[in-house]
Amino acid sequence: MTLQQAPPSLEQDLLSIRGAATLKPMSQPRFPQPPGWRPQPGRTSPAGRPHTWPAPEQPWSRQPGNHPRPDQRQQFPPRAWQPPPQVRPERQTSRPPRHKRSLRPLLGLLLLVLVVLVGYELLAGPDGDDVASNYENENYVVPSTRSNAPDIPVPQYESEIAAWLVNNTLYDQQLASPVRCGVEPTTVALGDNALQSRMRKYVECLTRVWGPALEAAGHIAYQPTLYVYPAGGEVTTSCGRQESLNAFYCGADQNLYLASDVLRILPSAEARAPAAYDLIVAHEYGHAMQGRSGVFAASHFASESAGAESEAREMSRRVELQADCFAGAAIDSLSESMELGEAGRASVAQISFEIGDDRLAARFNQRIEEGDHGVGENRERWAVRGLSGAPLSTCNSFVAPDSEVR
Repeated sequence: MTLQQAPPSLEQDLLSIRGAATLKPMSQPRFPQPPGWRPQPGRTSPAGRPHTWPAPEQPWSRQPGNHPRPDQRQQFPPRAWQPPPQVRPERQTSRPPRHKRSLRPLLGLLLLVLVVLVGYELLAGPDGDDVASNYENENYVVPSTRSNAPDIPVPQYESEIAAWLVNNTLYDQQLASPVRCGVEPTTVALGDNALQSRMRKYVECLTRVWGPALEAAGHIAYQPTLYVYPAGGEVTTSCGRQESLNAFYCGADQNLYLASDVLRILPSAEARAPAAYDLIVAHEYGHAMQGRSGVFAASHFASESAGAESEAREMSRRVELQADCFAGAAIDSLSESMELGEAGRASVAQISFEIGDDRLAARFNQRIEEGDHGVGENRERWAVRGLSGAPLSTCNSFVAPDSEVR
């Protein structure tokens, strides 16, 4: 019994390219970019699984889909200052007393205080989507999800494989921080439609974080579309069919997919954490960044040239652990505006630990000889590295020692 039923992935898609199994130095490109990826039925990736969130086989009974209408986000009126009360002089039959004139300086002083306080509120920024003065990437135009996804970069020469993995230009960048995100924490259970709406806004925040760094590294930014599919159900994508209790990035359409019941793979405490869905989606978004920077395709060819299954699985773990680090880096950039705090950071670390290959196997009474995502200790290690706010070179798992990618 495996930890999950694997859908086709970009790695299977690339297998359809003629001669992809062996790369040799050549004077002309051997692998022209196809106009679009199409899954190959019945093929499995070198590592045995695609880049998905690790989930066990479904231990719960299927529930009929119940899709509530999208919840209406409560609208709060803008904060307004109450004007000072008007001061009426006492009725006089004779000339008003002289002290009436002294009220003008007092009113002026009150008005000045109000102006200062209002100015402070505008600079600080109220809760919500208003822009604070210290946020980065505010001038960046986030690509629309309606735009067509550019082709995923594919290495054309053997020398590019190692270069894209080990010396990728993305490693020269550092994600800006803090970056604005007006999404509320998921502190209550949401219906599928409400969850999808909320997580799509979060994906827009992730694109605001990653877009400038990706473009500065010479790559093309793109905002993937996130789709939520129902608990106990399945979704059919360009990468094939996938059951619930999972989340994944599909390289064929470069979009993200999230099962609404994916948190059931976690212990109850971690499943209730406000950062749970955000970490999962940030991890899958990290795979999207690997796709845009060429790491995704290069890792496939590296797996193809592996001499043994164990080497291919190690390459898969390096890819997954880098996505954990990328997730931590993005969460760190958004932590101020989303008020993550130290407790939230600790929660991210603990959730990362609990989705390790060994932790999932133990929790669901399964045995694995060797996983392809990483043990809990290392998944936590790489997520915490990303949370440190260091340059993306910290996330270069392809130069890490074997002990850190078990």
